[in-house]
Amino acid sequence: MSKPDVHLVGHSQGASLPLAMLADQPDLSKVTGLSVSLAPVVYAKYITSNAMLAFCKLGNSSKIYRDLGPQEAAYMADYTQRAVTAGICQRPLPSRLCEGILSAMGGGSSYITAAQNKRYWQGWPSPSSFFNALHWSQIATEPRPRFRKFDYGAEYNLSRIASPVYLLWGGQDQLAAPRDCALTMARLSAVGALAGSYEVQSYQHMDFIWDLGVATRAYGK
Repeated sequence: MSKPDVHLVGHSQGASLPLAMLADQPDLSKVTGLSVSLAPVVYAKYITSNAMLAFCKLGNSSKIYRDLGPQEAAYMADYTQRAVTAGICQRPLPSRLCEGILSAMGGGSSYITAAQNKRYWQGWPSPSSFFNALHWSQIATEPRPRFRKFDYGAEYNLSRIASPVYLLWGGQDQLAAPRDCALTMARLSAVGALAGSYEVQSYQHMDFIWDLGVATRAYGK
């Protein structure tokens, strides 16, 4: 029996994309091994970040936002990242504000230091199109939990995933909220695709990739 061609590891949206791909193109499960999903944002009904909820509601209802088109909006562009997180946020006083904004989005971390934040911010976040943000705004403001395609398209059917998925999530995560992760696990478990799961109760959204002690706290389990 031949071994699978590729194993997948993703964090946040990088974890939801493989699940969307495997649900949309189930034949790819034949060449896919284990998918490790770190703090996956799949269902987004139970986000507890007030900052992100406000953005989603505005993005989903504002005609001005919709008229921006699919290109990078100013606050998602490469030059904005260079000027803000790789620029202003590197200074002592503004860096505290930047940390506060990050905590408001994904939850406060007990493990990531100010020095680490400054280093990671030099290349994070990556630029994105506005339509990508609008897509998540639509998912988050659905009347009931749904993981669906852009512009209220068909729902990704996770029951079509045939390759194994291992899911890790944080108990303090405000973006990949535990209740949403539980929905993802339930859908995968129902079709035998859930290889396992593990909660790091003290983790927020970025701890899975930024905490220097992650090998012990999460991956050594």
